[in-house]
Amino acid sequence: MDKIVLIGMPGSGKTTLGKELTQSRKAAKVVDTDTEVEKTEQLSISNIFRNKGEQYFRDVESKILEQQLCGSASLREILIISTGGGIVLRQKNIDLMREHAFVIFIDRPIDEIIESVTYNNDRPLLGSKDDLLRLYNERIDLYRNATHVTISNNIEELEMVIQLSGAYGNYAVVGDPIAHSISPELHNNTFKKLDINEHYFAALIKSKYLNSAMKTFRAGSMQGLNVTIPHKLEMAKLVDELKDDAITSRAVNTVVKKNGKLYGYNTDMEGLKRALSKQGVQYKDSNIIVIGSGGAAMGIVQKAQDEGAASITIFCRHPERISRKAASACMPQVQRFSILCDFAALREINILINATPLGMQGYDSDFDDLSFIKALPKDAFVCDLVYNPPETKLLKAARAAGLRCCNGYDMLVNQALIADELFLGGING
Repeated sequence: MDKIVLIGMPGSGKTTLGKELTQSRKAAKVVDTDTEVEKTEQLSISNIFRNKGEQYFRDVESKILEQQLCGSASLREILIISTGGGIVLRQKNIDLMREHAFVIFIDRPIDEIIESVTYNNDRPLLGSKDDLLRLYNERIDLYRNATHVTISNNIEELEMVIQLSGAYGNYAVVGDPIAHSISPELHNNTFKKLDINEHYFAALIKSKYLNSAMKTFRAGSMQGLNVTIPHKLEMAKLVDELKDDAITSRAVNTVVKKNGKLYGYNTDMEGLKRALSKQGVQYKDSNIIVIGSGGAAMGIVQKAQDEGAASITIFCRHPERISRKAASACMPQVQRFSILCDFAALREINILINATPLGMQGYDSDFDDLSFIKALPKDAFVCDLVYNPPETKLLKAARAAGLRCCNGYDMLVNQALIADELFLGGING
């Protein structure tokens, strides 16, 4: 959907949020129904109420809403419609909004509204705090029943929710940070080659807004998501059903929506396996070290175990975050990763994989000390899942030590191809 409707009480911040959206997103146009009513009638709303009555105002308001919702929008323009507080009083308006737009209820706490609203004759129906409280009690259920998703009056949350409403396309990658991602380029190229009229984009979603963002995804028109740092583990809890590798890894990097149900997959695991195979590297009978304890790391550990790795060691800053079940089932050894790690153990390693964002563009941290690379045997293989920049400090150190290595680009390409098969082919068994 390319149209967003903001509903809520007078004083909830709809108009202010709409204006802020136009400043932060140049592709958005905002229309305020109250302002349009005044332009049409050449009268202030208070005078319309006074001279022509509330029902006349509601008639004009409803007509303007219908014109905005049923009119065609620019191909590159997202229309934000900020409505008056009483727009939900007519069921026809609710039906039109839900059919032609994505409806967001700005649920600002009523005590905050009461303290912030100015009470005077210029605001019809709002002569006193008692009037406002009465309106709230009369309308709150109407707002809740009319909306697709409810959020606070917060511009950051609103921006993130709109991204997953379907306004920008049917497919996206979500994460934080996300500006480094080349996933849009990969997937849009695939759509273009297949002559499929779809658009894939990158959406910055912070962890604290992931729940509301996914409620929006579920309610909106989008069909698929890819998931990156730091949401893979949490996403496994938000889908309806885990499939294939996501069942064992409990980490999701691909979400497919079908018939209102969300299915979670992990295409990273097979994508990395294919990338390593291209380099002549296999998990089977290998001694493997995985750096990290997030969703990507857990997926790698599970896949390596399934493929018959001889041993798997995890080095991480926070081993306490790894579940006991995962540790006992997948990991013969869990150690804290630091420059004081057991160099003797490294001498037996065949594959070292960095599954953290250390060194990634847009991420503040990097390895402080890479001297452990010198302890690896000369035939060891080093893989850094980071692909932007193409050569990280870790890979430079590996090459300087004469080791074979690769970044995460081939993994990204392979997992993207698998994800596109899921997006375009529906749900497999």
